[in-house]
Amino acid sequence: MNSFPPPPLPPPPPPPSPPPPPPPPLPLVFTGVAEPEAPLRRRRSRRRRRFPTQIPPSVRQGEI
Repeated sequence: MNSFPPPPLPPPPPPPSPPPPPPPPLPLVFTGVAEPEAPLRRRRSRRRRRFPTQIPPSVRQGEI
């Protein structure tokens, strides 16, 4: 017969901490950045249309 008391159980490991939630999106920042980009893209496309680059057939075939 064992007269010694049972050893105390080790404390259970702490549950893993959940990852922090992602920060909420900032609509003001995205709208402020997307608005000026649209006219810039349109202006660039207009410039390309005004000055179309004509590539001679010799350059297209790789013959310089």
